[in-house]
Amino acid sequence: MKAICVAGSPNHMAWSRRLLREVTDGLAERGWDTDVLDLRDLKLPLLDVQSYQSLDPYPDPVVQDWRTRVAAADAVVLSTPVHHASYSGLLKCALDFLVADAFAGRAVGLLSNGGAARGATLGCEHLRSVVKALGGWPVPTQVATCAQDFDAETRTLSNRALIRRCGALCDELTQFTRAMRTPRTDA
Repeated sequence: MKAICVAGSPNHMAWSRRLLREVTDGLAERGWDTDVLDLRDLKLPLLDVQSYQSLDPYPDPVVQDWRTRVAAADAVVLSTPVHHASYSGLLKCALDFLVADAFAGRAVGLLSNGGAARGATLGCEHLRSVVKALGGWPVPTQVATCAQDFDAETRTLSNRALIRRCGALCDELTQFTRAMRTPRTDA
């Protein structure tokens, strides 16, 4: 199984990027192949609405590569900082380039980091609607963190409850993806 794991922060030192590492490690432990994509490095252009609405392939090779990488994945993990009580503009820009059914039949894990524990959930909650609009299935467990959940020296997730929650998210991604691949015998 292959997952595309997307870091949606413009900050190279973002806690959301560290959180994503916890989940990619958990997926690797479960036998997943992970394609980690840092949107800071993607250099997406501004959205050209006419090209987007055209039946022809989008003319920009960076957009074509982004779409191809998503299409090749069995599951998706989106990680974002909370910016102005929502997910990052960088992630919004990338998601806007995807076609309407880009996540169809795929489990999607949601991760966010905010200034405070309660505020961090906003990024995940707003992404749930977007994932559904793209045809995806956001897994029930989401992981929302704040800076206090990480060890200041090693910059690794240190909150034991959240480490277990990352494991639960990886399990849900695995279970759903396997279920979607298995043909039903009761139909």
